Amino acid sequence: MRTLSLFAALLLTFNTLTAATPDRIRGAVDADQRRAVAGHLHRLAQPQDDQGVLNPNTPINGLMLVVKLAQDQQADLENLIREQQNPSSSEYQQWLTPEEFGDRFGLSRGDESKLTAWLASQGLDVVTSRARSSLEIHGTAEHVSMALGTQFHKFAVAGQTRFAAVTEPSVPEALAEIVAGFVGLDDFPLESTAKVVQPNFNLGTQHFLVPEDFATIYNVAPLYAAGIDGTGVSIAVVGQSALSLADLRAFRTRYGLPAADPRLILYSGLDPGFTSSQIEGTLDVEWAGAIAPRATINYVYGTNAFSAMIFAVQQNISPIISVSYGGCETDYSVPIFRSIGQQANARASPSWWRRATVEPLPAT
Repeated sequence: MRTLSLFAALLLTFNTLTAATPDRIRGAVDADQRRAVAGHLHRLAQPQDDQGVLNPNTPINGLMLVVKLAQDQQADLENLIREQQNPSSSEYQQWLTPEEFGDRFGLSRGDESKLTAWLASQGLDVVTSRARSSLEIHGTAEHVSMALGTQFHKFAVAGQTRFAAVTEPSVPEALAEIVAGFVGLDDFPLESTAKVVQPNFNLGTQHFLVPEDFATIYNVAPLYAAGIDGTGVSIAVVGQSALSLADLRAFRTRYGLPAADPRLILYSGLDPGFTSSQIEGTLDVEWAGAIAPRATINYVYGTNAFSAMIFAVQQNISPIISVSYGGCETDYSVPIFRSIGQQANARASPSWWRRATVEPLPAT
């Protein structure tokens, strides 16, 4: 009897762990029956700056479709995140791999196939994610417009020509319950948060903050003394510009850091080249490597830093992601980024952080 009960318990556990995510797409995908997905009109795309319809052959690369969780999945995810942070829980620090996340919270295999098949039928190229919770879409403005029931226009803003969707995108009714929204329906750049400040101390007319200063100000030196210097750690830094390896090497050489080029990961097929965000990306990579000098730095970049962040989360590039870009809240869909943040929280987390405690400096 005990053997039978144990077998039944193991079988129930196995079935629970391997149960397939149920399909949510019901019926045929009919493009004539559509539902709008709100929250995608950029505030800077103003009528007075409208320069007309975007060339239909313009590539729209790196467009991200973020999947909407079912209500029971959302409740389960929020409970999991709480339990992962609860030391008394059996799920404490039981971080999920992307594949485990997908099996529990992502699209079913059937729904993913239907969604990708429909997008492909619209002339779009689709790249799936390991967690089955987003899709990367590539295509021309014409094909994206037709698929999403919107139109792209050009806008002259601050001396630059930008593009943006002028009506909210929509998807077939059969897909509406699995689509949370999109990132990349315009090319207005995210704002750099780097600021020039007046230093309290300087050398003549020059002023500097070097890695040793940071270690002193934030009392990181004891961690270095304990052997916590980034060894075995991977950090993803997201950006929207190419970087100069010569600049990064010169920084590390100047301040006695071990030689280590970042791994450059282009998240989409369109390389942005060197843009106005180069300084931001350079600073982010330099200082991530300065504070954790022996860490592996993965620089994930493309035309949009937030899309790069989504890619880094979905592909599990690193357990630590550095994002320094920002923008007005009204320009971005809060539910989308809340979803991405929750996915990141539930994923694999570094094991070394439990040893990394920093005592505050004494008050002066």
